[in-house]
Amino acid sequence: MRITQDKFLNLSTCIYFIIIYLSDNIAGNSSILVVPMLLFLLCSYLTHGRKIKVMITPLHLYILAFALFTLLSSLWATDRSLTLPKFNAMIFILVAMVVLMIDNYDDSGIDRLLKSIMYGGYVLSFIVLILFGFSNVADLLSSSTRIDNSVINANSLGMSAAYALVIHLYYILARGKLKLEKKDWLILPAVIALIVSGSRKAMLIVAVGFSGVIILRFWDENNRKKSWLRLIAFLIVAVILVVVVLNMSLFQNLNDRMLDVVEALLGNATRRTNSVWLRFQYILLGIDLFIQHPLLGVGIGNSNYYTELNFGINHYLHTNIFELLACGGLIGFCIYYSMYAYILYTMIKYRKYRTREYDVCMTLLIIQLFIGFALVQYFSKTVYIYLLLFYLEARKLKNAAKQAQQLTVDPADVTILE
Repeated sequence: MRITQDKFLNLSTCIYFIIIYLSDNIAGNSSILVVPMLLFLLCSYLTHGRKIKVMITPLHLYILAFALFTLLSSLWATDRSLTLPKFNAMIFILVAMVVLMIDNYDDSGIDRLLKSIMYGGYVLSFIVLILFGFSNVADLLSSSTRIDNSVINANSLGMSAAYALVIHLYYILARGKLKLEKKDWLILPAVIALIVSGSRKAMLIVAVGFSGVIILRFWDENNRKKSWLRLIAFLIVAVILVVVVLNMSLFQNLNDRMLDVVEALLGNATRRTNSVWLRFQYILLGIDLFIQHPLLGVGIGNSNYYTELNFGINHYLHTNIFELLACGGLIGFCIYYSMYAYILYTMIKYRKYRTREYDVCMTLLIIQLFIGFALVQYFSKTVYIYLLLFYLEARKLKNAAKQAQQLTVDPADVTILE
């Protein structure tokens, strides 16, 4: 039996993303992790029959290397019981990426993953708004109050909606004309979810994402002067829009949270009045742990031990950069970011062979790197779906460059037939 419809694969990949995202953000639901893999394997079997090809790529070897480092770090970890669960998570991620690669190995996988992240974000927004109740959501909007974490973490809700909006903007611009379609109404629940989440990270994703997609879309290498003028004009308009939006009553809660960051930077915050203060203290703790254990760190996942020891709270360091430096040292940090470095290098080197998805993939890659200063990502299953997306795009660019070189024929090698 063969089913070749792309819609079946698209639906399967989208459900996969949604369940993985929920498993990352709802505690006590580890059993649900088996569902997306079984669903995707079933879809692959129905599509290919017994001719399922399992691909092992440099991406899988990279994940395996970091998983092994995580396991080894339990040997010198302050509390190895905090490290082993992270190793288990990395092994699941490795298996999940092998399964996900089966039907997303070709170039169509890039578009499929983008749409899965976009529609997945919309579905998550809609589900949360329904479960929370439309009347309660209306009250939150009218009072500019942040949604609680009873259904899903507010930051996670806002970020999933933000990524969906960034990708949707890419698809709108890719149409070549600003003509709205019926599916564009899906933007509405995502915007509402973004507002009620009150997430600073989500607003950062929207700001950087919209800017990146628009700038890369209209940048012209052949006319850099015109491109720079467009960029300056866009930045002026963007700053005005940000100021206007943050002064709207709907965004009062978010505006207050942004002011908390300013207060913390100015040194006027305290632990009782400002959550950002504690985040800065975590960074200082991470730096101190890195200085004490520069090569190997204190063991993957062991930052929780030190935050509880110093602040009485069982927390990670809330920043991927300093979490990895503290827990994995320079070696763990370099292993984790080696794939990001390779992908970024490849996408910059072969940018003249840019594909249709290049702009949005580069933008999402930059967001992922920057968001690492405000979010711990390395054991998030969702993050590796993005990493798979970036890897596929980088490989596509590299293959395009190879094909272009093969088409360049030396005249001396040409034989003229008479």
